Amino acid sequence: MRHAQTFTEWLPALVFTVCAVALFLAPTHSNVPTTPTPEVNPEDLQTTAAREPLGNPPITKINGFDRDCQDCHSLFKSKQAHNDGKLQHDHIKLQHGLNSDCLNCHLEKDRNKLRLHSNKSVTFDKSEMLCAQCHGTTFRDWKNGSHGRVQGSWIEHSEERTRLTCVACHDPHKPAFPGIAPLPGPQTLRMGKPNGYHAHYKSSLMEWLNQDENEEHTHE
Repeated sequence: MRHAQTFTEWLPALVFTVCAVALFLAPTHSNVPTTPTPEVNPEDLQTTAAREPLGNPPITKINGFDRDCQDCHSLFKSKQAHNDGKLQHDHIKLQHGLNSDCLNCHLEKDRNKLRLHSNKSVTFDKSEMLCAQCHGTTFRDWKNGSHGRVQGSWIEHSEERTRLTCVACHDPHKPAFPGIAPLPGPQTLRMGKPNGYHAHYKSSLMEWLNQDENEEHTHE
């Protein structure tokens, strides 16, 4: 029993000694990647929204005049509620899960508003409340900042801070986001020669590598 206790007491010191010897015997020169930072097209770094919402309420120009939804829908009833057989809006192809009915989201008696499941309504500038009814976990992540995009400021109550809504990125009638090819991963400032205004920068690691190379040439 005493021998076991003694081994346990000496075990940390033994492990520390082995690690120290391994570090001491390790080579001082490492193969650090020195490839240049990849060039990126500035147009691929735009911070503008993926799409522009139509407004609250949406405005459409008809025969040179700006019209909102209710300007027309107050005069006549739609041919039918479902997506097929539309007389207008034939450019809209509804591809939104099980939604095959315009009136799932649009309030029938006032087309300038959106319909909630409770038969209450919201205006188009609050459309995220409509999205939240079916996309609850995504709405939670959006509110917490892990989904979507916040721009202008990291300070929560800053006047410059803006949070893009769902429809600033997703087409509400076809919300699936198209695939985007990833940009090349950046090199850290301690790996290789940076581009742009950091081109004069030389990291301490790179200086150490160059110093090591100079010492080898000196010994030669």
